[in-house]
Amino acid sequence: MAKQNENTRNNIKKSAYELFATQGFHGTSMSQIATQAEVSKGLAYNYFSSKEELLGEILEETFLDSIAHSDRLMGIISTIHDPHKRIITLINYYIDLVSEHQTFYRLYFSLILQPHVIKNLSHVLEKLKPRTDQIQEQIFTLLREAGSEDPEAEAMLIKSMINGILMNAMSMGNEFPLERVRKLLLDRYGLVNQQI
Repeated sequence: MAKQNENTRNNIKKSAYELFATQGFHGTSMSQIATQAEVSKGLAYNYFSSKEELLGEILEETFLDSIAHSDRLMGIISTIHDPHKRIITLINYYIDLVSEHQTFYRLYFSLILQPHVIKNLSHVLEKLKPRTDQIQEQIFTLLREAGSEDPEAEAMLIKSMINGILMNAMSMGNEFPLERVRKLLLDRYGLVNQQI
């Protein structure tokens, strides 16, 4: 019975996750979530008291997963001595990660454009903040070691470029020349001819 309850709960979360990512948070109702999960609306409410609770749980799980990916990246980078090769690894890793997890990033990008929704989930973000700050500091250190005069701005520039690339890749699908754009980004940093 406990396993069935866990499966039902996970199915509701998975359905909500997919609908929030494709239809937006406000464009998705609990009725739609229940229908996609093939449960009654009442049963969905037995597991989650609101859409906000569902979204909070989804974000906490996916952000924890993102932190685990960042930990893996930092482990890989720690074995590389050349600071420029570290930046190549950082850029390639994040482009690949976001390309492979488009559902999450579709949801993430839609939420960052809805600050009132994020504000209601501040308790989730606050719980993760110490860990995300630590990862951000590791990236600043990496860029500082590579010779960046302003590693904080440099990190934001790289993040903005990667986010822009991935937003376009998601909206254009196979028509977006991801590999050519990746090569151009690395070229802008003078990294294209360096091998990992």
